[in-house]
Amino acid sequence: MNHLICSIHQPNFFPWIGYFLKISQSDIFIILDDVQTQKTAGSYANRVSIISSARHKWLVAPIKRKSGVWNISDTQYHDSIPWRNQILGLIENSYRKAPFFKEFFPFLKNLILFPSNSLVEFNLNSLKAIMEYLSMPYEDKIIISSSLNIQTQATQRLIDLTKSVNAQTYLCGNGSDGYLEKNMFKQQNIQLKFMNIEPIHYPQLNLNEFVPGQSIIDVLMNFSRENTIRYIKEEEIK
Repeated sequence: MNHLICSIHQPNFFPWIGYFLKISQSDIFIILDDVQTQKTAGSYANRVSIISSARHKWLVAPIKRKSGVWNISDTQYHDSIPWRNQILGLIENSYRKAPFFKEFFPFLKNLILFPSNSLVEFNLNSLKAIMEYLSMPYEDKIIISSSLNIQTQATQRLIDLTKSVNAQTYLCGNGSDGYLEKNMFKQQNIQLKFMNIEPIHYPQLNLNEFVPGQSIIDVLMNFSRENTIRYIKEEEIK
């Protein structure tokens, strides 16, 4: 039997390149949609950082807030088109002079205008499209957690999700150290593996000093599709 590596993450909004590296280094990537939506402020499910006018700026897709608690799977973006046009305008103003703007912007525009208000459906559509753009296969790799019907919580939930797809290793980021109960993985015969991402540095428009952690949009505007594909494949081999 093949030794399968699983990773788990919420459906992020045009995430940073580390998100794509995590997918590339996993055999199965579970989109965690059956957990509660953050009720106040923003999260990476509906916002991401880009560079605009030589400084960090948030791209935000507004969500419909309601009383009580609800899951990510039930979260909706606002119906109106203005937020999509505002995001497109900000991206165009920020990157029109970037070296790969003309190549990437028409593709990106179609993703932002994707006619769905479901946060999961919208984010999953853009994720799969960008993966295809980067020559990353997603068939049989991307699984939605709500389809697995796991009811446990916290670390046990991650373990049960990993087991449910017959994986033997759980891949997580270094930031997980603070909340994972690592001994539980060992007790239940799941290997725990932490990602070590080699920081990618590329020329950013109008910046002398590199600012990491930006959206994949920033990478593809400045670094090109070909260079990004090469970087991801090199990180896979390490």
